[in-house]
Amino acid sequence: MPEDRLILKVELERDRRRWLADCVTIPGVMVYGSSPADAFRKAQALAFDVLADRMRHREHPQTGKKLARVGVALRTVDFERAEAAVAGR
Repeated sequence: MPEDRLILKVELERDRRRWLADCVTIPGVMVYGSSPADAFRKAQALAFDVLADRMRHREHPQTGKKLARVGVALRTVDFERAEAAVAGR
């Protein structure tokens, strides 16, 4: 993977009656949601806010090195299929 790319990886975990989404690519980006899709969207929004703030300060999200350019690749998730798999359907 080229050094000028950052792939956001979000892990989802059920926590009692809600879902926890943890963006493992950016430390500290963790949110709760009422469904996997809700938690994912909230984590994605927070991750983009953190990235925007770091870019304003010309910081790389992981190394702190000065940035020349940023590329973001997003992969969509079929939440209905994911929820069905979690529910065992």
